[in-house]
Amino acid sequence: MMLIFKKVLEILKSSLRHYAEGLIVAVVVALLLRAFVVSAYRVPTEAMVPALLPGDFIFSFKLPFVWSSAFGQDPAIERGDVIVFHCPKNTEYFCVKRVVALPGETLKIEGNRVKINSTEAVYKASTQKFKGISGAEYLNVSVETIEDQSNLVILPAEQAPIINDFVMTASPDEYLVLGDNRVASEDSRIWGGVTKSSIVGRGVMIWMSIDWTDPVLGGALPSVRWGRVFKPIP
Repeated sequence: MMLIFKKVLEILKSSLRHYAEGLIVAVVVALLLRAFVVSAYRVPTEAMVPALLPGDFIFSFKLPFVWSSAFGQDPAIERGDVIVFHCPKNTEYFCVKRVVALPGETLKIEGNRVKINSTEAVYKASTQKFKGISGAEYLNVSVETIEDQSNLVILPAEQAPIINDFVMTASPDEYLVLGDNRVASEDSRIWGGVTKSSIVGRGVMIWMSIDWTDPVLGGALPSVRWGRVFKPIP
C-alpha cells in the first residue's frame, strides 16, 4: 500500500512539475509578446469616432517601433496610420490618433478643411450614422481624402461653430496627428507634434468592444458590439 502511495505521489509531483514548467514558459512568452510585439489598449473617449468608439479595446503592433528604437532607425509610419504614443500632457498615459502630416510637412486647417503643404483634402458627405455621439445633431460625417489615403471624419455641421484655424510644420523628428472626431479631440492642434521616440505602436485591430450606453441585465453589465470584435482598424 505504501509503495502504491509513493508511486502516486511521484506521478503527481512529475505532473505538477510539467504543468509548472508549461505555465512559466507561457507567462514568459506572454510578457515578451507584450513587451516587444503587441499590446492591448482601451479607448475611453469619442476622439477617434468613427474609426474607434468608446469602449473599444485595440491591439497595437509594437515590433517595428521596438526595432527602430533599438537600432536608431525611423519607424515605417505612413499618413493615415493610427498610432499609439505617450500622451504629451501626461506621458504615463497613452493616446491614440491618426497621422495626418509626416516629418517636414505643413498641416493647415482652414474652415474645417485640411491642407498638407499645397495639397487640399477632398471631402465627400457620408450617410453613415453613429449612435450615442455627443451633439450628433450638429455634426456631419464625411470621407476625407488626402492624396491616396481616405478615412471617415466628423466635422461640424454648417450651423455649428467653426473649428479654429490652425497651421504648423512638423519638425524632422515628429508627426502631426488628428482625431477623426475633429470636434472632440485633443491632438496636434493643442499640443503640437508627436516625436518619433514617444510612439509605441500602430493600432491594428479591435479585439473587443463594449457599450455602456446599451447595458444588459438591468444596467449591471455593458452590451458587446459583436460586429466590431476582431475588426481591423480602418
